[in-house]
Amino acid sequence: MHRFTNAALPFADSAVAGASIAAQLLLNMRRIKNSVLWVVIDVASIVLFYSRDLYFLLALYLAFLAISVIGLREWMAAEKGEGSA
Repeated sequence: MHRFTNAALPFADSAVAGASIAAQLLLNMRRIKNSVLWVVIDVASIVLFYSRDLYFLLALYLAFLAISVIGLREWMAAEKGEGSA
């Protein structure tokens, strides 16, 4: 892939993009696993952006990470509430 692009980390970028599509499909099906996957994607993106000195995008993905963690906690609380009812 390095022969076809001048991107710094094409395999990592491709993995994040593919995982983002998978997480979006899980979100569309309302699966709790989507929040876990989004947390992993956000952490990977933060590492990528930090390695390339893209601090504005790093800050954006820190916000996305916070949203993902909040969403995961809410999904877990909702699922726990349904199980006891």
